[in-house]
Amino acid sequence: MVARSLLELELSGQSLYLLDELISSLRTDNHTPANNSEQDARRRLIAYRKRSELVSEVFLSEVARVRAQCNQLTPIHILPVEILTQIFLLGATDDIRSFKSFPRFSTAISHVCQLWRDVSLSTPSLWTLFRPGLPRGLASRAKSVPRDLIAWHDPQNSPDVTPIRSSLSNMRSLRIVLPHNKTSFDLTPYMLGSAPNLSSLHISVKIVDRRFNECVGEIPTRPFEGRHHLLDVSISRCAIRWDSALFTRLRRLRLRRIPSTRRIRVRELLEILRACPDLEDLSLIKCGFQGDDSGEPLSTAMLPRLRNVLLISQRFIGTQGTLLSPVLAPESANINVRCSVIQNMDDLFRESLQTASPSNPSLLPLLETALSRCRRLTLGRVIAFGEIKFDILGDGITLSLGLGDQRVRQELEKLVSYLVRAPEIECLTVASMGASFAASLIRILRQLPRLRQLVFDTCWAECEDMIFSALADANWLHGIEEITLERSMGHHGPLLRLIQSRAFNAELTPIRKVTILNYEGDDSEGLGTLETYVDEFVHQQ
Repeated sequence: MVARSLLELELSGQSLYLLDELISSLRTDNHTPANNSEQDARRRLIAYRKRSELVSEVFLSEVARVRAQCNQLTPIHILPVEILTQIFLLGATDDIRSFKSFPRFSTAISHVCQLWRDVSLSTPSLWTLFRPGLPRGLASRAKSVPRDLIAWHDPQNSPDVTPIRSSLSNMRSLRIVLPHNKTSFDLTPYMLGSAPNLSSLHISVKIVDRRFNECVGEIPTRPFEGRHHLLDVSISRCAIRWDSALFTRLRRLRLRRIPSTRRIRVRELLEILRACPDLEDLSLIKCGFQGDDSGEPLSTAMLPRLRNVLLISQRFIGTQGTLLSPVLAPESANINVRCSVIQNMDDLFRESLQTASPSNPSLLPLLETALSRCRRLTLGRVIAFGEIKFDILGDGITLSLGLGDQRVRQELEKLVSYLVRAPEIECLTVASMGASFAASLIRILRQLPRLRQLVFDTCWAECEDMIFSALADANWLHGIEEITLERSMGHHGPLLRLIQSRAFNAELTPIRKVTILNYEGDDSEGLGTLETYVDEFVHQQ
């Protein structure tokens, strides 16, 4: 037997002898005279089974005791309780952010082992998640710590606000989740009492199968009786009064998919931002802000503490429709703009680069901040749709021109003058451009004094050749050191002449690295020659 062989390896001879004696005694330990009937045999077996089970419980109890001692010596038990608490708080916070109906994480860790249970039950901060109807035992574990309340609005019944009102005075955050199948809600019952500890308010609509209605929520004139400490407000897939006192002195503001029926105007948003001079994070996702046809200039909103800006899927039509001009932020702000649309370069750049703060020159329009930090510029031609898409991500700016040939040339020429504000660009990527745009691209190159890397992606061979020929001019003291060609189709004669012109002139910066990716032409001889003139040559098919 496998078990017997393992026992013989692990136990001493004396232990094996005593174990065998114990088993033998259990078999023969019978105080009742035996007879040979079937009933008597069954009785003896049942008695033997009971004795064996009792002994088994003793052994299992001993194993549990030893296991507990081992657990006390494992690294997780060496961690200070303070560190364990901080780790647990991360999971508890995730439950709050994910709109869980009860503190799942904290409940789970309280059943792992005795140590974790002791830590969790002695840490009220792990149990702040609260909703109406939560079992009293769970709700009481938070003790007097400010609560994080989640209210799931019931469309069939009036909301039971009694437990909410009783918690307002000790509420840290309030998340109201509205059903997807209604278009209007009265949120007044949730905001009738004072909430001096309330710092975070989130209102959103639940999504079912990616469907939701455009929803409007009615709120009181003085939410929370004017007594709150809101720093973080998030409104998602619904709208409320934009002139509400909720939008004052905020540190974080997030608006997402605001319904078209209550779409916020740019002027209204700027008023909110001016009421929040200490704002640090601004996130506007698929909101569709309306412009202003009054013709009056937009007043600036100065945000000296702004650190992060996220704009996704904005359509900027004219200077009245953009936030990149009137919002002024420090140069250190992280600007991210994704999948946004303009009609022409002037809509994006002109007003932004003319706006300034005479009282605080360290604050710049968002676009100028992005330009001053830009290190990577991408210019691409896409299937014509009559618009220009642009993205700003970290230190990179991408402009995708979905225009006819003449319009593309016009917009590239406009860009030449604006790039004076982006002196730190080190890498230029040109995608899907033909020979008719080469002259404009060369003028753009001349505006980039710190350019070190040039990338062509699926460009016409004639476009590449014209630019390489211009770069070979000995009077052009550019600093390009690296060239990448992806899905190139031409021969490499002009590129070779460029490299040679730099290699034999000590006053010019040599081309040190050439990368050829997915080459679609037939110039094996040229590829071999290129390799002899650069320090690093990469060719990947």
